[in-house]
Amino acid sequence: STKCAISPVVLPFIEDFETFDTSATSSDKSYCLDDYRVELNFDSTGYVGYGNVGAWSISGNASLIMTGGGAGQKNNTTFTLDMAAYNVDTTIFMSFDYLSPGGADSPGDSVWIRGSSVDEWIGFFAWNNGLTAGKVYEVKHLNIGKVLNQNGQTFTNDFQVKFGYEGAWSVYFPIGGDGVAFDDICIYELDCVSEISKVKIGGGSTSTTLQWDGGSAIGYNVEVVLLGDSLGMGTTYY
Repeated sequence: STKCAISPVVLPFIEDFETFDTSATSSDKSYCLDDYRVELNFDSTGYVGYGNVGAWSISGNASLIMTGGGAGQKNNTTFTLDMAAYNVDTTIFMSFDYLSPGGADSPGDSVWIRGSSVDEWIGFFAWNNGLTAGKVYEVKHLNIGKVLNQNGQTFTNDFQVKFGYEGAWSVYFPIGGDGVAFDDICIYELDCVSEISKVKIGGGSTSTTLQWDGGSAIGYNVEVVLLGDSLGMGTTYY
């Protein structure tokens, strides 16, 4: 179908699928959802259910449901967002929840991003690695700005996130089979971007001690960066 126009995103971007009901069993379709676009691409027969038509929900009454058309066949759902306003920002994060009834760990069971629709896909989260069937996983604080930067890409007016599933057909997950459900997708800026203090570890030291004002670490984030790197380029602890 014809691709729809999209508007610049103002973060945080949140999609919980509660207000969108549709499903598809054929490839190469586009759906317009407010200020962004969703595109489906299957290797062959597959199934995607958005909103209340899905057989599984994680929070609320709806989610993104994905199943495949058979062993080795891939099913991808791609979100396209205009994030050109954040093109040099490395403090952009993504969170989402997911669950699956199980199935073999396959290369297509992953999440990818790319700065634009013509950039190379960057696979950065394999959701089926060590999966416990039926368990809800909460994936928090994935630094997608840093991932793009490390791969020579930036946010553009057609930034994309692709959720992938590879495997067999099983629409009604609760009674077993294969597939995956995603929910509560959120893209947001780092809450705290000001540097309260800096602690330099050097001279052979491998550890340091931080003392919190008021005796509590609640409300603080700690980021560890290499000397010379800027905020957002290190590892953040919450």
